Amino acid sequence: MSINHVLLGVLSGQSCTGYELKKIMQDSPLMPWSGNNNQIYKSLVELHDRGLVTSEIQHQESSPTKKRYTITVSGLAELKQWVLGECEAPTFRKLTLLQLQFSDQLSDDELESLLRRYEDELEAELHLHQEKSRRAPIAAELHPRSRVIHQLIHENVASFYIQERQWVQRLRLELSAYKEENNMNDNNHIVEKDGVTYLDGGSAGLQIRSEQDLLDIIAVCWEHGVERVLLHADGLAEDFYKLRTGLAGAVLQKLINYRLKTAFVLPQELVIQGRASEMLTELNRGASIRAFAERAEAEQWLLG
Repeated sequence: MSINHVLLGVLSGQSCTGYELKKIMQDSPLMPWSGNNNQIYKSLVELHDRGLVTSEIQHQESSPTKKRYTITVSGLAELKQWVLGECEAPTFRKLTLLQLQFSDQLSDDELESLLRRYEDELEAELHLHQEKSRRAPIAAELHPRSRVIHQLIHENVASFYIQERQWVQRLRLELSAYKEENNMNDNNHIVEKDGVTYLDGGSAGLQIRSEQDLLDIIAVCWEHGVERVLLHADGLAEDFYKLRTGLAGAVLQKLINYRLKTAFVLPQELVIQGRASEMLTELNRGASIRAFAERAEAEQWLLG
């Protein structure tokens, strides 16, 4: 495909000046040319020399002289031959995908920033295309079939931006979920102090909302050879404090079964609420699980 065929295509619908052709090409999402003057006028000279277009000088009293180009019968035949030529599959070339392929160089925050900027760019391009489509109604003199084609071309372009935006949004969600699920696997949350190591659930942002969440924590402890865990109140679901849910009992029993020395950092107001206080008081008499109001106290016991 060459710019010559695009110019013939535009001229098949209306006569235009070089400036008008440039403007049409700049506003179209389908014409992959910048539409600079030198390229357009060079192509028009070539088309004129081949007899595919004619030119007419239009003199204006208060404005510069214009040269208006019109397609010829030979030009229409050339255009038809090109339209009937081989169909090409769309070229799959996205710079952002290439950037993402090498995004191992980026931190989580830098990658999120890149994706957010790309999503914003897609949103802006979609709105721009929709606004151009709204402001450029299809000419009434077009054949009804042409109106259908033009309308669906605009929808095709819009669908690209919409689907690409949805893909980016999904990628951001998937990466966010991956980050949350794998936070606990970060060695930075394995604390070594006074020759003792423990998993700090607070810095890891660990959440215990089910027995499976606790099993995931136990798996991390085994992977790193850790036998001590520090858990924080903000990582415990509300159901933990409601004995009828059975969550607290299941969690505490598994900690005992897997022989993990565990310190809970629980504000006093949480410890004294309901029947959970009785259970925690009973556990505080044991050697493997204790509850403390302050982190420093919990860590001191955990390291002992």
